[in-house]
Amino acid sequence: MSRELIHHIGKKSRNAASPSVLRTSPSRAATPTAPSSRRNDEEDINISPTTPSPSHPVFPISPIRARSTGDLLHMHEALTVAMDSNFPTSSEGPSVHRMVNEELPQLSEIAKDEVDASTRKDIKEKESRPGQYATLNDLLDKLLFLAVSGDDPSYITHFLLTYRRFASPRSVILAMQKRIRELDEQSSGDPMFACFAQMRICHLLEVWIRDYPYDFAVPGTASALSALITSIISKTYLLHYGSEFLPFLEMLPTLVDHDAAWALKVDVVDESEDTDSLLEEEGLHPSSDATIFSLPAQDQPISLSSGAARERKPSFPLPSMLTNGSKSGNSSVDMDTSEKQQIKDLLKLSQEIQVLESEEIAQEITRIEVKLFLDIQPRHWLAYTFVSKKDENEPISAFNTVSNHLADWVVSLILCHKTPRARVKQIEKLVEIAQRLRAMNNYSALRAFVAGINNATYPDDETMEQFKAKCPDQAKNLQSWDVLLQHIRSHRAYRLALRNSKGACIPALEVHMSDLIKAHEGNGEFHTSDASKIHWGKFNMMGKFISGTAQCQAQCRTAADYNFTERRHISELLQRNVMNDQMQKTRMAPIDPEVDDYRPTHPGIGPARDAARL
Repeated sequence: MSRELIHHIGKKSRNAASPSVLRTSPSRAATPTAPSSRRNDEEDINISPTTPSPSHPVFPISPIRARSTGDLLHMHEALTVAMDSNFPTSSEGPSVHRMVNEELPQLSEIAKDEVDASTRKDIKEKESRPGQYATLNDLLDKLLFLAVSGDDPSYITHFLLTYRRFASPRSVILAMQKRIRELDEQSSGDPMFACFAQMRICHLLEVWIRDYPYDFAVPGTASALSALITSIISKTYLLHYGSEFLPFLEMLPTLVDHDAAWALKVDVVDESEDTDSLLEEEGLHPSSDATIFSLPAQDQPISLSSGAARERKPSFPLPSMLTNGSKSGNSSVDMDTSEKQQIKDLLKLSQEIQVLESEEIAQEITRIEVKLFLDIQPRHWLAYTFVSKKDENEPISAFNTVSNHLADWVVSLILCHKTPRARVKQIEKLVEIAQRLRAMNNYSALRAFVAGINNATYPDDETMEQFKAKCPDQAKNLQSWDVLLQHIRSHRAYRLALRNSKGACIPALEVHMSDLIKAHEGNGEFHTSDASKIHWGKFNMMGKFISGTAQCQAQCRTAADYNFTERRHISELLQRNVMNDQMQKTRMAPIDPEVDDYRPTHPGIGPARDAARL
């Protein structure tokens, strides 16, 4: 029986981690015996004659599958337990323990390799993250390297978008000229790569001219660009780029710098000097840029620890317009028009809105807003963030004016009614319009409607109680939109909804304005102890914020979801005069029908709630 067991265990088809071995009780293990000399064919394993033979038959083993690290470690443990419980040790000849120990290093090496691969992956991810601070030379070197390799297009996009805050166009052009000359000197080693790299740099210049042509109107830029284009057209394989750049040179005198208000100020450079020798004379050193450029006093980065705070619109301009902006412009009430006449006009407007289709009203609102939204260019966000004094004709301010007027329009339509029953009917119509806006992914108008409805009511308002009882489904929708647009966890719900929106969409711009302003005011633009190091992490973060809204604009341009027919009669209704802030306060509470006055029955009610805080 002992000879049969030795033969059975020594077969190559034996699975060391089989259930029979794992189920063997330690109490049945053999007692180790003293070593003895045997024949050579019995020296493989020493087993006591008292060890019982296995009772189960031997089955063929299926083909080995690909084993993971967990499988291998589990197999090693099973083998160790099984050998300790079933087989005695021996000092002579190769044993099962020796066979297991021979396989153990292989298992350890496999596990070590997988752990090392995971560690290398983590290190690679950390290294791929953009550095927080870098010199201008480092940023320019990375720009030109990625322009050739094409590994990180977002870096090029963010750099061209934000570099005017910490560098001049001239410094970027000189870096391109320097790299092209270096490639000329290295062309003897690999001429094909040198030609390819120079073509990629020309492509970068082409993208720059296409996206930001007004950068080349900055003083000192024209001469550097002319020298760069001269070196480009001197190479036959770059002539097709040069033929496109030459007409642009003729346009330079007519261009005007649109970003001078927030960009880094540049001292006028004498352009009469030899442009071909500018590179060798000036070089590209951060110290030279620090001496030539200086931020204007009003554009200096603001530290949160300092007591001074620049004057600007709030992070959420919606309540600002509800409290101040409604007193002027199209939303102001003529001094000659009495409040009673305005209430009559609003009641008439409410009746006209009731007979119109909610879908048509939502389409007209979206058509107006998408046109204004597409007028916003990427650098308009930077101007809105960096410049304290806002221009009313600026695209972002114009969009805010329409959005704020829309919120006032909703408040006025509700508060023009006396009784809660009439207000409930009006809210029901407005929620229907808001539902269409949500289906169109118009988050900006949806936010204005929800803010307007919230501002027209107060806690424990009888109007809202009747609305919930009469229209429970609509009340649930209104509550869900309220949760969607809340600022909890930095508008997490809204950002998730916006990320998953398919097709055309209009974001709630107030949220994105707040992101940019917080990023600017919470971070300096240069290192506190080394002015030559630029806080690239800040500018990269701002570039990501702006790229998100640019993606929404691209979706609006490519999709046909917002190709609505213009409805002039609805547009005229949307532009009607609305209540000013004082009138909204006096009409907040329901009015006693027996009293022919417009004073609130609850004079203790405070000012209107912040519309942005929904």
